[in-house]
Amino acid sequence: CDFLSSEEETASVFSPSSLRLAACDLQQLMTTFSHVYEMDFRAFCNRTPPSFTTDTKVFQRVHQQLQACNTELEMLLEVSEASAAVSEEVKQLQTQPRYWSRGEKRSLPDQLEEITQRVGNSFSQFGCWS
Repeated sequence: CDFLSSEEETASVFSPSSLRLAACDLQQLMTTFSHVYEMDFRAFCNRTPPSFTTDTKVFQRVHQQLQACNTELEMLLEVSEASAAVSEEVKQLQTQPRYWSRGEKRSLPDQLEEITQRVGNSFSQFGCWS
């Protein structure tokens, strides 16, 4: 097997599409062998023919599992991309100055600090703030 000798290519050899192709190739080889056995060798062989029909369901299950794995990986990629986009948006909200209701341009932390001071001043005027 070529993939056993090269460590660098292992990831691409075991990709879902490569495994799917290998499973399909094996299924085709089994079908071809069964046909050749029935047509050419059965008359010369006293053994019972091999039965591949029950084993072919394994390939369907492997294919389904590979599709499920691909779907999960695509979903994880989308979640990672969404998370990165949200993180970038939050970073921009925290660092980039914006115009607020009084027409002042401030970053979000500065605006929150200013609001906290105004609320504190209002409460201190009423004697509610210690």
